[in-house]
Amino acid sequence: MTRAAALLLLALPGCAGKVADPSKLEGVINCDELALRGEDGAADSCDLQACLACVDFCGLDCTIAESYPPQYGCPSIGSYTVYDFCPDWGAGE
Repeated sequence: MTRAAALLLLALPGCAGKVADPSKLEGVINCDELALRGEDGAADSCDLQACLACVDFCGLDCTIAESYPPQYGCPSIGSYTVYDFCPDWGAGE
């Protein structure tokens, strides 16, 4: 996870005040690199939120469960999808 992705945690709803400890990020999936991109190249905020929630709660155990629609999971917690953060995700496609 890049510093920008860690800082993104501050901007996401429900994540205020949480900043990932860089010393614990080695080997963790990089949400900023994995996120779906819009036509403008910007990362899909719903995908980022699902990924970052998984990384926050699962750390190294967070894996990609499905690529589309994006779903991330870990054995001890369960999974996080774009629909957890944006119930109408993809409705306009």
